[in-house]
Amino acid sequence: MSRYHEPLVYGITIAIVAGVIWVAEKTKGPAVSTVPVTAAKAEPLQFSQSKTSSLLKHQAPKKGAVGFDPALVLLDQEVEGLYKGRRDWKQREPVVRAQMENLSMAELTTLAVKAVDTSATMSERQMSVYLLSLAGLRAHNALFDIVKTPFSAPKTAAKMKFTQDETSLRVRALQALDQMAFLNPAQLQKTMKIVMKSPASPQLKNYAQISLNGITRGQPGKLSHWLNQTIASAGDQ
Repeated sequence: MSRYHEPLVYGITIAIVAGVIWVAEKTKGPAVSTVPVTAAKAEPLQFSQSKTSSLLKHQAPKKGAVGFDPALVLLDQEVEGLYKGRRDWKQREPVVRAQMENLSMAELTTLAVKAVDTSATMSERQMSVYLLSLAGLRAHNALFDIVKTPFSAPKTAAKMKFTQDETSLRVRALQALDQMAFLNPAQLQKTMKIVMKSPASPQLKNYAQISLNGITRGQPGKLSHWLNQTIASAGDQ
């Protein structure tokens, strides 16, 4: 992946995920915010209880399609900043968070659809997850659907890289959900239990168990803490 990913990974004060994610970080892909997010809009929230992803029913917007989608405009804007080597991500984050507050639930779903769209660039897909991680509890269902969306690796020499990228993307979404447990531990406890019964990969289910263990013991954010420690240990080797 492009060297321009480096500013996003190292410029934003965020956790880096471990295991296969550590390998994926070598490609300098964007990560997710692990600062406890705040509730964005005072509107009724309906948390998904489904074991399957609703994104399977959606189609990614075609390039050049007529219409103005604020979510995609914001996505393009931030990806452009990434390619230009932006280094002020910490200062930029509050601005982007405020912009995310103005997106509708349907527009948040648009970002989730983009995140699992294998025809999109990995920059767009990882940035979509990052943006959703800034949207608070309103992005719960979008991130939850990303985690639950299955993928099939191609029968090519690039199978391992593809699997690493797809798993990395979903772990980032799971990590964002893990952070939401600071806001609504009861709901996120239910969410992690559903992940463990979903079509998600065994690795994701193991990570969901780590998150669930922390929430159950009154220690939300345990997954992010564990991933940070793991990647730090790997970096010291």
